[in-house]
Amino acid sequence: MRRLFSNCGKTFAGLLLGSSLVLGTGCATDDSLDVLHPRVPTTPDKVDDNDDDDGADFFIPEDAVGPSDLGLTFQRLAKDPGDHPRAFVAVGGNIYWTANIDEYHQAIFASNFDTRAANVVIAKVNVEDLAGNEDGLWWVDPGLGQVVVMRNGDSFAAPVFDLPELATSIALQGDMVYVGGADGHIFAASQVDGTFAPIAEGAGVPMDLQIANGKLYWSTSTKLGDNLYAYDFKSGETTELLSRFDLSAGFVVDADLLAWADSSMRAVLGVDPNGGEPFVLSEDHFGLSGIAMDRGSIYVTSMSENSVRFVPRQGGDSRLIGVNLDAPANPVLIDGHIILETDEGAFVAAQ
Repeated sequence: MRRLFSNCGKTFAGLLLGSSLVLGTGCATDDSLDVLHPRVPTTPDKVDDNDDDDGADFFIPEDAVGPSDLGLTFQRLAKDPGDHPRAFVAVGGNIYWTANIDEYHQAIFASNFDTRAANVVIAKVNVEDLAGNEDGLWWVDPGLGQVVVMRNGDSFAAPVFDLPELATSIALQGDMVYVGGADGHIFAASQVDGTFAPIAEGAGVPMDLQIANGKLYWSTSTKLGDNLYAYDFKSGETTELLSRFDLSAGFVVDADLLAWADSSMRAVLGVDPNGGEPFVLSEDHFGLSGIAMDRGSIYVTSMSENSVRFVPRQGGDSRLIGVNLDAPANPVLIDGHIILETDEGAFVAAQ
């Protein structure tokens, strides 16, 4: 049974020419969240129990639930994937990610599930967020406020948009590029004519842009907590779906469910993608560090337990599907595989 949380939602049309401001009911007092959702820190001995894990061995329970009936086995995604690999995307049968190569720069690497060899695609770049489509790889340079593209077949990258503020995140749809700016704006840029303009705004720096249901979703962080917004491409309205939750471990969304791993609440929470009252999907999770979702399952990582767990979409008890991973975080699902960031490199749960 889902337990409801109180939520305050607002709808407004921000930065759209000719649009009006539609005010909602507003939020409760600043201390209401702590009353409804007491914030309990991670239990110290939960962390201490995992201090000796070296990440070399992986235990898969016999009743493991995963992308296939065969269960999951965790292996290294590729040899020498760089330092702190992250931001995995799939394009044209390959997997791309960014990783550190020195104190100041990253490189973009490529591999696939067959060869497991990491090849450097381009070096000495600064990448805050990475995306890909049939044209090539796109990323935002956080220092220069630029959107950069490396087109298929090219050995070089070139800036295509210069934003008036630092760029933080990116999402692609058709001929459009959507970029978050450090001053809180969301920009829409056309790949066809090179024009761009702000279309929405929220409180805080936009992160984790995702497109689903004819909407652009993103999260922000403020002193009072994290917020989540949805911009409707058709109406041009921006709706604040969540206010003052912990979205630092990310969120996932599809046509039926918006879910997130709330580390402060030690729970996996959900809400209707169009807004409404948040509800609990699964509780008693320590050190949540990432979330992924497909049509049948939700997967969450825990840095406290060094684990990956399965949570039913409809809610209920979680099931352990992998342990002894060294600080796993930010899982993504690509072609039926779960790819994880860890302190010892990237790992993939293969069939």
